[in-house]
Order: sequence, then structure tokens, then C-alpha cells
Amino acid sequence: MENKNKNTTADFHAVDFMRQVRSELTEQFLHDKQKYFEYLKQVMENFKIRQQKYNSL
Repeated sequence: MENKNKNTTADFHAVDFMRQVRSELTEQFLHDKQKYFEYLKQVMENFKIRQQKYNSL
């Protein structure tokens, strides 16, 4: 019976570990997503400026 108790404890540690990993990956994803949107916004602004210069020629 003692062996089964050890497995249960190990399972709980695995669950806690997976929750921590998921949390960290979610945080990293949100950070990367924000950086991507900032980059996309900058690219669009640069594109608009180039288009205005091109159209004014």
C-alpha cells in the first residue's frame, strides 16, 4: 500500500509541474504575441509612409 501512496504523490508533483510549464508557456506566448503586434504595427506604418512617398512622385 505504501508504494501506491508514492505514485499518487509523484502524480501530484507531475500535475503541479505541468501547470507551471503551461503557465510559463502561456506567459511567453502572450509576450511574443505582443511583440509581434508591435512589429506588425511598425511595418504597416512604414508601408503607409512608403506608399505616400510613392504616390506623391
